[in-house]
Amino acid sequence: MKYKLLIPALAFALSIPTASAFAQDDEPQLRETGGYYELAYFKVKSGKMGRFREITGMFIQAEADAGNPPPFELFMMTGEWNVVVAFPLTGGIEALAYTRSAQTIRYRTQLERIAGGKPEMAALFQEFGTLIESSQNNIGYLRK
Repeated sequence: MKYKLLIPALAFALSIPTASAFAQDDEPQLRETGGYYELAYFKVKSGKMGRFREITGMFIQAEADAGNPPPFELFMMTGEWNVVVAFPLTGGIEALAYTRSAQTIRYRTQLERIAGGKPEMAALFQEFGTLIESSQNNIGYLRK
């Protein structure tokens, strides 16, 4: 009977950080990473994967032509998503503070060139949206 009370008390006591653990928290520390990424998960409509890949190929080429680190695609074999695209966040997590970053401006300039003009680029984005059944975005980082 005593042990039934001792085990939860011991678990609680071990979960409380010691003074030495708190001493490490008195200085700000940046997380060391291998880079931050925006992960875009896509469920592509049936029969539309070929065109999806053509358009994402144009997007990736535009990033490369802009001098940006290109995203990479993962074609899923299990789960609800067909494709996951990882976009490197140049400049780290702070890149999310911009509504339009220098990286995005360079990318859009190159995509406009590849598409053949602003109206054609807008039509490409519109078409891309029709190929997707659902999508979701998350932010993550690589461990260093």
